[in-house]
Amino acid sequence: MPVPAAEAARGHDLPWVRVAPGDAAAAAAWERTLERGGVANRYLRPAWLDVYRRAYGLSVCCVAVPGSAGLLDLVLPLVRVRSLLFGDGWIGLPFVTDAGLWWDPEALSAEAAWGVVEAAAGVLGRAVQVRGADASERLPGAPMATGKAVFRRDLPATVEALWATFPPKLRSQVRRATKAGFTVREGGSELLGAFYGIYSETMRDLGSPPHGRRFFELALEALGAHARVLVVDAPGGDPAAAGFLVRHGDRLEIPWAGSLGRFKRDAPNMLLYERAMAHAIARECGVFEFGRSTVGSGQARFKLQWGASAHPLGWTGAGAAAAEPGVPGAGRGARAVSAVWSRLPLWLVRALGPHLIRRIPA
Repeated sequence: MPVPAAEAARGHDLPWVRVAPGDAAAAAAWERTLERGGVANRYLRPAWLDVYRRAYGLSVCCVAVPGSAGLLDLVLPLVRVRSLLFGDGWIGLPFVTDAGLWWDPEALSAEAAWGVVEAAAGVLGRAVQVRGADASERLPGAPMATGKAVFRRDLPATVEALWATFPPKLRSQVRRATKAGFTVREGGSELLGAFYGIYSETMRDLGSPPHGRRFFELALEALGAHARVLVVDAPGGDPAAAGFLVRHGDRLEIPWAGSLGRFKRDAPNMLLYERAMAHAIARECGVFEFGRSTVGSGQARFKLQWGASAHPLGWTGAGAAAAEPGVPGAGRGARAVSAVWSRLPLWLVRALGPHLIRRIPA
């Protein structure tokens, strides 16, 4: 891969390059590298990084180490998040469960890879956070305790075997929705309106700003066949629950989901998750991932009841004030803001949400 002289740098005597948006040759090498390396994580791809730029106008780049045969030995996609409350830094990557740093262990040691990250933080002039759920644990940088975990469970080979793993109370809740006449649709962009209506209202009720609809439009475009939308409809046809699914090889995750409170008695959200796992099994996925949550929270308990286990997230930081930007906490001020937000009209939440979330290093 050609290395533009203005973008070339060295990290612990290892040459690296900062790939800017629009560098088609570099993006092609990046894509080929991950394909040949068998990297399943769709968030590490060039198309996903471009979602941040197109949806929110955020600055993005990719730190890469050129290798042999036109491939790369290291890939670190980064997004700059600037906030008066949470700091200013480069994150790899915000808004998703697991992205982080990839390198070829046959070409680079963990120490050499981390040297590139440290050098990049110096050149970029800001702290860099590496947010890989697993790879970060192998890095020699400054560990960051987040209080969060990713929740996942192994899947059996059949839906019948999956059903047998559920406790009786959970099976009863799923049956409640089907007996009440709730049905499930699976699709793509044609279901995005129904999904977004439910997701944004759920986020409002939780006291958090939602992503804009444009974010999900671009996500579907970037992920292609690796993304699907599930919608649970009430007997009258009104959407009651919905989820956005992303497949990473043999792992299927549901990073964004929601259900409407007025249908809570019939438990459509339980049907949603059971159908999402069935969807994963039908596509021969061996792992189902529920996304990340704060350990001990109600959302965490919801995920644990499905047989999931918690895998604590310990992110890694490099550069000055490496812990910045921080993850929004649950202090008294945050709870007060959340309480006010949950009372706002939906039209205002949907209008303001994208302007706020682009400044939150979630």
